[in-house]
Amino acid sequence: MTYILSPCNMMACGLANLLSASQTCTVFFPGSGKERSQEESGARFVVYLPEQPYWLLAVLRQVAQLLDRNDGQLSMLILSRSSASWIWRSLQKLVKKDAYLSGVRVAPSDLPSASLAALLRGDWDNSVSLKKHALEEELVSQIRPEGLTRKELDVLVDSLAGQTIQEQAKQRGVSHKTLYVQRMSGLKKMTHPLLHEKAPIASNQQKKGDTAGTLAALSPFERELVYAIHNRQIYPVFQPIVNGGLQLKGLEILARWHRNGQTLQPAEFLPQIRSSYTWRLLTAFMLQEAVGGINQYQGAYYFAVNIPAAISNSESLFGIIKQLSTRLINPFWTDRLVLEISEDLNLNQHQESRFFITQLQHQGYRVMLDDCFSQSSVYFPVRAVRFNDYKLDRKVVADAQYEPHALALIKSLAYYCELTGSYCVAEGIDSREKLRLLLASGVHLFQGYGIYKPVFKFELRQMIEALKKRETVQPIA
Repeated sequence: MTYILSPCNMMACGLANLLSASQTCTVFFPGSGKERSQEESGARFVVYLPEQPYWLLAVLRQVAQLLDRNDGQLSMLILSRSSASWIWRSLQKLVKKDAYLSGVRVAPSDLPSASLAALLRGDWDNSVSLKKHALEEELVSQIRPEGLTRKELDVLVDSLAGQTIQEQAKQRGVSHKTLYVQRMSGLKKMTHPLLHEKAPIASNQQKKGDTAGTLAALSPFERELVYAIHNRQIYPVFQPIVNGGLQLKGLEILARWHRNGQTLQPAEFLPQIRSSYTWRLLTAFMLQEAVGGINQYQGAYYFAVNIPAAISNSESLFGIIKQLSTRLINPFWTDRLVLEISEDLNLNQHQESRFFITQLQHQGYRVMLDDCFSQSSVYFPVRAVRFNDYKLDRKVVADAQYEPHALALIKSLAYYCELTGSYCVAEGIDSREKLRLLLASGVHLFQGYGIYKPVFKFELRQMIEALKKRETVQPIA
């Protein structure tokens, strides 16, 4: 049995229609008391938390009461545009035990109908928990919101319902001052889910170019993408990077999106990202995979992650990288984390990005200049920043076989890397002839479908073993 808790009749009816026909659905509204007689073993609750302040708080209070009455033995899906982190921190203070929240999940209320229907009709217990969703959100935003206490919640709900402080003081038997303090502290905590875009702190952060909590400003597409990242519908694939003897040296982590039964390539969804929050979340997810890979293989290989130009000057991204690096088993493995910066970022016009790159290098990370000599190249910024490594764009690699100018550029970069102790990496290797040409030109490392296609995480060991066999049976002349 699935029950819908919604103060909006239209939303409740819409959710009921999205649920599969075989399910019997009972709709009730906050304060009706109907849910008390409907609690039973195996029941599932779909809860809609609207943006309107009174109903947001009224429903949140009822959610806490439901969880407490059932000792947390409920499967609950909360649909809301509010921050998962704020919902989690508030419910932590509203329920008797944190363990009561183990069965709670959260999803954006404005997901596309097809995605929402699939979620409602499926087993949402297998999706990411509210706690994990909230902690990932806090990692990306570098902000831990304060949750509402029971007393703050009660004062706010009654105030929004029209009760004066004097009436509440008489009803509760407490002083006016106490209630004023509780209301003020509660209102400050409401800034996070409701008023962030209009609050002065948000404006100041936006001027710095590092907006921390802009979930409410995301487009519907980006909210779907963010939800997909949290629930691992966005997943990593790993493409090996080898030397001339086909010995594995590193892996680049790439993103794929399993959406509505189809697999989307990065070019199909990355260009639609506009928010720095979405970029940071996606990058943080890739960084987590990189740190996990470094630990799994004991620092034997480096793992490369792309850093989007939109967040290349992000203070919070630097905090994310440092925080995730604490998970490394060996702190000296920081140089196994390679951060790729695109060449189309004009570092002469972005002093903050130059400082960001220098900070990363001082912390022991390797920073690679990606897409060298691409057609959209701004300029070659070797005087602005000294990178640890350089990666040739796949187009100049392809042109090198028949265009002397392209080959000359490649040889010049390879020689520069030789003199400075850097690695020169070529991507887009799809034939042994191309590999031989670049190897003869002084290029050090190679990646591409001609060497090995990107693989899933569970295929990594198989891929490593396959490359080891190719080292011995297929040496490069």
